[in-house]
Amino acid sequence: MTRLHQLTTLLAALLLIVTPALAEDTKEAVPQQAIGEKTMVAMYLDVTQIDAEQLEGIGDTLLGALGSIAEMQGQAFALPLGDPQEITDTLITLRGSFLQAGGEALLMTVGMPGEDNWSPPMSLMAKTNEDLDPNAMVALVRTMGDGEMQATLESMGSGWQNISLSSKEGEAVTLPLPEPNETAYSAFNKQLSQHEKPIMSLAFRMQDELREMMDLAEQAAKNAQPGQGEDAQSQMAMGMLMGMFKPIRSLDTLGIAVSLADEESMLVDVQMTFLDAQSAQMFANLYNSILMFAPVMIAGQAQGGDVDNMPDAATINQFFMALKMEVAGDTLKLKLDQDFFDLAEKMAPLFEGLQGEAGFDDLNL
Repeated sequence: MTRLHQLTTLLAALLLIVTPALAEDTKEAVPQQAIGEKTMVAMYLDVTQIDAEQLEGIGDTLLGALGSIAEMQGQAFALPLGDPQEITDTLITLRGSFLQAGGEALLMTVGMPGEDNWSPPMSLMAKTNEDLDPNAMVALVRTMGDGEMQATLESMGSGWQNISLSSKEGEAVTLPLPEPNETAYSAFNKQLSQHEKPIMSLAFRMQDELREMMDLAEQAAKNAQPGQGEDAQSQMAMGMLMGMFKPIRSLDTLGIAVSLADEESMLVDVQMTFLDAQSAQMFANLYNSILMFAPVMIAGQAQGGDVDNMPDAATINQFFMALKMEVAGDTLKLKLDQDFFDLAEKMAPLFEGLQGEAGFDDLNL
C-alpha cells in the first residue's frame, strides 16, 4: 500500500494547495455514477486553469515556509515526500502530460475507512475532451505510481473516465464505482456546484460511523468538564464545545469552493447543510456566539505578551465578524473575499505570538 499512499498524497496536495482560477460553469459538478451512499469525500480540480507559473509560486512559498521552520528550530529538515523543488517540477510535468493526453479535470472520491484499515478507500476519475489519448493517459497514471501499478480507463459518459488502479500482483488500489444513490448525489452536487465557476471544490458528507464517534466524544467531554478553581475562559470554551456536539451530529454535508472574484483576488464559499433547519439554526447560534466572545478570549491570552505588530481591537473584531455564517433554512453560508484575507494578514502576528506562547515553537516537527 506504499504506492497507494504516495499517489493519494500527491493528488491531495495538488487539490489542496493549488492557486484558484476560473473553470467552466456546470450544473452537474460530478458524474452521478461516482457517488454512492458510503461516499464520504469528493474533491474536484480543474487542471486546465493551472499553469506552470502558479505551480512555481506554490513551490517557492513551500520552500520559504519550510526554510523558516528549519531556521527557527536550528536544524536541517526533510520532507516525507522529498525535495520541495523536485515536487514542484514533478507537478509541472504531470500537469503538462495530463493536458496533452486530453485531460481537463480530476475527481477523487473517498469512502469511510474500515475499522481495521485507516487507509481510506478511494476512486479516481478524469474529465477528458475529444483529444483524449487513452494510452498516454494510462501511461501517465502508471508514472504517478512509479510504474508499480496497472491502470485501465472506463468511459462513464460526458467525457468522464473512471481510472481503475491495481498493483502488479492484481490487488485493487481503487474501488469499483459504487451503486449510484440519488440522495447522496444530490447532497454532494449541491456542495460541489455552489459557485458557478470554481477551480477547486470539496465536499464532505457525514457518515453514521462518524456520528457514533461523536457520541463517544461528547460523553468524554462531559466527563472532562473543568472543575472549580479553573479560569472562566476555559470553562466557557469547554461549555461551548460541548454545546456544538449535538447540532454538528446533524450535519449532512459540508462544501468548500474556491474561485476567483477577479483577476487578482480569490473567493472562498463555504456551505454547511444540516438534516433539518432546527439543527442548522442551533449550530449557527453557537458558532456565531463563539465569534462574539473570541476577540475577548484572544485579547486575554495575548495580554502581557510580546507580540510585534499587534493588530488593534477593531481589526480583531472585524476578522471574527467576517467569519459569521448566514442561515438559509437548513443551510449555512459563509463567503470569504479579499477583505477577509487582508484582515487575516493583519492578524498573522497575533496568531504567531499566541502559538509561541503556547510552546509550539519548541516542538520538533
